[in-house]
Amino acid sequence: MANYSKLTVVAEADITPASGGRTITLAAAYSAVTNAQLHFIFNKTQSQLYYSLEEQNVKCSIAAGVITLDISLPVLASTDKIHIELWLEDTASSGGSTALELIDDTVKVLGTDTYAEATTKGLVVCGVRRDVDTSAVNTDNEVTPILVDSLGRAKVVDQIRTVKLTGSITRPADTENYTAGDAINTYTAEVKQKETVTLTGTGGTVNIICAGVTKLATFNGTLAQTAIDFDSVGNKADYLAVGVVLTHSGDTVVFEANVAGVPFTAPTGGSGTGDLAVTIAHTTANATLIPVSFAGAARLNGGGGYLNEIKVETDATQFASTTLRLWFFNDVPASIVGDNVAFVNNFANASKRMCYVDVPMDALLAGSDTIFGKSQPFYTYICETDDTTIYMLVQALSAITTPKSGGIFRFCLNTVQL
Repeated sequence: MANYSKLTVVAEADITPASGGRTITLAAAYSAVTNAQLHFIFNKTQSQLYYSLEEQNVKCSIAAGVITLDISLPVLASTDKIHIELWLEDTASSGGSTALELIDDTVKVLGTDTYAEATTKGLVVCGVRRDVDTSAVNTDNEVTPILVDSLGRAKVVDQIRTVKLTGSITRPADTENYTAGDAINTYTAEVKQKETVTLTGTGGTVNIICAGVTKLATFNGTLAQTAIDFDSVGNKADYLAVGVVLTHSGDTVVFEANVAGVPFTAPTGGSGTGDLAVTIAHTTANATLIPVSFAGAARLNGGGGYLNEIKVETDATQFASTTLRLWFFNDVPASIVGDNVAFVNNFANASKRMCYVDVPMDALLAGSDTIFGKSQPFYTYICETDDTTIYMLVQALSAITTPKSGGIFRFCLNTVQL
């Protein structure tokens, strides 16, 4: 069944009136047009209406691309201007014509009718391949296609699934004793980032870029005086505005974070004149006290589940036969303390704190270089509305003597996500 849904005006170049006759020949492209496709035919030169579907005015017919006028009408001239409108098949929706034909087919009976190749017909329901689990819609209530994986299988979300989450702590490179109740952390304290820029050369200028701020150093007799000039009141103020303290020493200028644990983009040397240049030394790396984070703890933002098993393994064997307390939060906790510092509970974390779990560590087996601990708490957790991550702080409940320098603690959480 053709889909004659496109109203088309025939170009004048495709219309040839027969001089002294009553026929109008159309271009070959219209040779298959039938009477059912006629819509409107009007001779503008003679003001004669030959066909109007709306007015039921029919004074012609078409066959093999030739329109024949009624014998009662005046003959044509080759110069007559004729306006012709036809209903033609809309090729842009021609795929829909096949679907329309299926409307008249027999409906298949579920459970009894069988499939026969090349004869069984039906509408195609297509899916969109989406290898990564990202949304195909922009906002709530939008129409979406069915999503499939790389093998064409429809993607479905399990209402309940088990997921393993992992994290770790590498303690500082020291053997400081732990007092019962101390925190175990990667860093002993937050550290200010420090960058040292040494000036070299005998003349000219050089741009120094740090934390997104560019300032020009100009040689002034000696490198030391050049450093003094660069460490001006104006430059100090501009760098402090982006969280960096500027100082100088000899032929060097020093950039240091204003707040410990808040990093900045390290300096670089830019364009200039002469041979004045800089060398950069990353003197002290930034250190930020952060919790252990477990991303993907929920299927969706604000989701949750059950924490049903915790496993801990460490090569710091001095923790054998002791207990670790793991504190869990649904947002980054405030007032985090460093390694070997007494752990504190802060009321600012009241809305973030979910639970704590005590994990007993096994005794050290002969010849072993690692110890293991496990707990099966089955606690319920819920993530923040804009996150799928849960966070953890670790506390030693026992005093530990000369713990391994740089000891590694690995954590594995087995969760049931809802």
